[in-house]
Amino acid sequence: MAPNLEFTSSASRLFNAADTLLVTCRSGGRSAQAVNALAKAGFKRVFNIIDGMEGDLVSDPASAHHGKRMKNGWKNSGLPWTYEVNPDLLWTSTRQ
Repeated sequence: MAPNLEFTSSASRLFNAADTLLVTCRSGGRSAQAVNALAKAGFKRVFNIIDGMEGDLVSDPASAHHGKRMKNGWKNSGLPWTYEVNPDLLWTSTRQ
């Protein structure tokens, strides 16, 4: 994957530096990079959703969940989530 070179400039057009932004991805790595880039661009209240939406892979071969993202993460912690996302409430790089 290549980084989105327009990410911080797009975010700056849509949000104020003082806005609170929660950033997430599948497992927390890319969102951590995004938070760092936003902070470097002057955003003061940006937060990474630790472990992402799906979390880490289960590495125990004896587990029925071995190889699946069933360890930690937003949805595995019992927090609210859905696959039915309202596109009007979601910012993506194609929506500038």
